Amino acid sequence: MGEDSDEDTVHDLCDDCISVWNPNQSDIDHNGVGDACDVNDGLIYISSTEKNKVEWQPENGFTSWNVYEGDLDVLRATGTYTQAPGSNPLAFRSCGVTDYWVDDVTPPPPGKVKFALVTGVFGGVESGLGTNSAGVPRANANPCP
Repeated sequence: MGEDSDEDTVHDLCDDCISVWNPNQSDIDHNGVGDACDVNDGLIYISSTEKNKVEWQPENGFTSWNVYEGDLDVLRATGTYTQAPGSNPLAFRSCGVTDYWVDDVTPPPPGKVKFALVTGVFGGVESGLGTNSAGVPRANANPCP
């Protein structure tokens, strides 16, 4: 059988990140280290949105992070990933965060879906929001100050 330390259904001998649950084994830079553990791949990996928190893996090189939360229905209708705080009940942002998590103070009501994106900041320069499913960079329409 084999040991599965992180209980993600992938045995340790084949797991690209044996200490973190990552059943999909994603490895964006194909270096053999799973995105959930790789702090040098340019990807800020959100590890959990449970228990009223948004947590992420701290990518090396950043001194703080910005967290953008929004309403998935608004994103689908407008294409706006960084929704202005107050523009809808689920739009929220946390700027200049130095921990690897933020409290998620506004849980979605029944029937709604909330999303979160995290960017890194170093020397006053904010990283991008990644790309959408078509490979196009996501625009930051409401960046942190």
